[in-house]
Amino acid sequence: MLSPPSAEGGADELPGAWPPANAKPLDVEGFYEQATAAGYAYGPSFQGLRAAWRDGRDLLAEVALPEAAGDHDGFGIHPALLDAALHALLLADRFAADSDAAEAEQLWLPFVWNGVSLHATGATTVRVRLTRHQESAEGERGLRLVVADAGGASVLTVDSLTMRPADADQLRSVGGRDTGGLFTLDWAPLPAVPITMQDDDWVVLGRDNDHPDLTALVAAMDGGTPAPTLALAYLPAVREPADDDLAAGATEGLTAVEHALQWVQGWLAEPRLADARLAVVTRGAVAHAEDDVPDVAGAAVWGLLRSAQAENPDRFVLLDTEPDPHTEATHRSVADAVARAVRADEPQVVMRAGQLLVPRLTPARRASHDEPT
Repeated sequence: MLSPPSAEGGADELPGAWPPANAKPLDVEGFYEQATAAGYAYGPSFQGLRAAWRDGRDLLAEVALPEAAGDHDGFGIHPALLDAALHALLLADRFAADSDAAEAEQLWLPFVWNGVSLHATGATTVRVRLTRHQESAEGERGLRLVVADAGGASVLTVDSLTMRPADADQLRSVGGRDTGGLFTLDWAPLPAVPITMQDDDWVVLGRDNDHPDLTALVAAMDGGTPAPTLALAYLPAVREPADDDLAAGATEGLTAVEHALQWVQGWLAEPRLADARLAVVTRGAVAHAEDDVPDVAGAAVWGLLRSAQAENPDRFVLLDTEPDPHTEATHRSVADAVARAVRADEPQVVMRAGQLLVPRLTPARRASHDEPT
């Protein structure tokens, strides 16, 4: 989100002679070749650094939008131009003749942008001033960024850009894996941790026993029943649509999501349940094996609940049980499984053949040229 331009920020911040008389030039010849050899592969669209200087503690740069970046129409400032505005940092810290040896093995990555104001659009060649702030106790580095056009008129100002350190060797090793930078979702076993929920700590919602819905639970608490530590919410079963009935499948999915949304909203609205967890139990919503076909309605519910988990940490757990209704887990085993997941700080778990599995990202195996993609 852009900040409104301030009166000071809108002024011409880099007017006059360029570069300033006391600025010391940095050698940019071969910079992108050096960067590529070191593991930082800037494609043709991002090779915009044309000149750089040191001016006291500040860094100055001249950046032009490469032809390979294409048309700049539609951008306040072209992303490739803004990216190249920071390349002087890498040049000065790693490849310049006066670089510090310790800095040469440290790569600083932009992390938090504050006070970003766009003053003009359409620039393709810009002047840049990077003013470094003191490094924080947390190891972060801050700077102010000023981007101006060839006449010194402000194009973009960033009041504070926080940089965080990254190890160059680690980034190179990640980039060098034979994965193309792609990852896949796998399900790994959750280490066994014996834990058993006490009978009075958990309740079942949406089934014949305990409470048929959240309203019934709230009514019971109004009558003096203590708030549970955990509630298992079994969504009502939906009709299984025919394989070729796409419209019916979409309708059933919408019905399931609407019902789950009612659970989520009602749970969050009840202050007496602020310290409790709602475990939404689905059946066959997750494709655990490669040939699994997930339940469409259940998969949609997982999508909704993942968003709810991100917005409300420690309030919801997702647990998917066996697709086969004849192997349905008991309420007790589901409650104990959720307790294990909570103990391990795992908000999403799958139960298959009595084993609990949790999601993990792993590097994808790159297919050979002979394999279909």
